[in-house]
Amino acid sequence: MATAVAAVSLLALSACSSTDEEVSPSTTAAEDFNVDVSVLPGTDTSAEGARADVTDDVCENRDGTWVASGTVTNSADGPRTYRIYTGFVDSSGDTRAVVEAGVSDLQSGESRQWESVAPLGGLDDVRCVLRVERVAPTP
Repeated sequence: MATAVAAVSLLALSACSSTDEEVSPSTTAAEDFNVDVSVLPGTDTSAEGARADVTDDVCENRDGTWVASGTVTNSADGPRTYRIYTGFVDSSGDTRAVVEAGVSDLQSGESRQWESVAPLGGLDDVRCVLRVERVAPTP
């Protein structure tokens, strides 16, 4: 389990973050880690990176639950499905959760809101690091 956790966190955080600073992720013990994804980040060979399609992203503590949210706009020529992975990183640089928000069948030029939630009670200083993948719908 610890190996899977490390793989997920490193994959999730290897892409663009919400800031320009360099990210050097590490992981915490498996019992302190929350993974909620349908597809491991970086494993879908048909996916394109699409971090630029996510705007207005916010990372906030709502009474002990950390929430990442924003808007995704499809910049591709046809419909796409998005997987927005959020790595919730504590002040020590430890990844405490990786959560996926899915946005399906977004038409070209269309925008939708998304949100990811991580129950990280007791953590006051968390930043959200995003990895965004988009795929063409399967026929």
